[in-house]
Amino acid sequence: MCMNAGFKKVAKMIAAHHARTDWGAIVDLNEKDLEPIYYIVHHIDDLSAKFGKTNVAMLG
Repeated sequence: MCMNAGFKKVAKMIAAHHARTDWGAIVDLNEKDLEPIYYIVHHIDDLSAKFGKTNVAMLG
């Protein structure tokens, strides 16, 4: 849905959030030249899974 709506970067973040293809990721974080945001999203997801709820407040 994100890709079709023109949100390619968000789609790639979702595809990479499991980090490794053998863990279910479509984009493997071992690829070269990935932007840091992909690693950040993975680590936030990983911490959330390990520690339960993670609250993120949107600043705006």
